[in-house]
Amino acid sequence: MDDKYLLIEKYRLKHENNAWYSEKENSHKHLIFKDSFVERTDVIGLLFRINKLCMAKVKYFRANIDKFATYGKVKCRVMMNSELGIALEHPKGVL
Repeated sequence: MDDKYLLIEKYRLKHENNAWYSEKENSHKHLIFKDSFVERTDVIGLLFRINKLCMAKVKYFRANIDKFATYGKVKCRVMMNSELGIALEHPKGVL
């Protein structure tokens, strides 16, 4: 199975009308992305979209991916921080 669909399965997204939705208890279903977005983007793009992060952060992460050491199967750990907005944890500290 493709990594993209493993990610979709991990977040338990539902597929309806050529789109993927998040359905959680006590809330309405939310459109996460359409099938066309899944086809044209990579796993990083999907992960950032699921977590509702802007495309500027995706571009920055893709451009600087070589600056991060591996952390299991992922290059780094993404942390949300109220002061930084988003921080990428690097073995030498937070960037």
